[in-house]
Amino acid sequence: MAWEGSSAARAELLSFLNADIRGYTAFTQVRGDEAAAELAGKFAAVAREGIEAYDGRLLELRGDEALAVFTSARASLRAAVALQEVFADETRLDPGLPLTVGIGLDAGEVVGVSASVDPSATGAPKSRSGSNSRATIHRHPAEARLNTGREGR
Repeated sequence: MAWEGSSAARAELLSFLNADIRGYTAFTQVRGDEAAAELAGKFAAVAREGIEAYDGRLLELRGDEALAVFTSARASLRAAVALQEVFADETRLDPGLPLTVGIGLDAGEVVGVSASVDPSATGAPKSRSGSNSRATIHRHPAEARLNTGREGR
């Protein structure tokens, strides 16, 4: 039983989407900062539009990384699949700016922390069982697969 005002009473089930451009550092070293900035800008525009299209909220955008939160795990999964399709299409249209993007999903109960606590110190959200729930969407030109980390278990 949760006491009124306890952290258990304020827990919320959320889903997080984390996306990043694969090979961004190597791309920057070979093509230079201007090309990398153009690639990051293209990534940011696609990520923002795709996340918002599925009612997600972009929490953070840092160069080649995006972090978003969704109130629905189903919406975050649909957003991840749609984003991979758009990233693949954009890469086919402009191979000079390859959006080879990895997307991870993490879902679980999230408990608010005091303003005096550094949120990065709280770790990943935990599922009801106490373990992290993670899924990674991989997109290759010929295939897409979902890796839940449970294969072979």
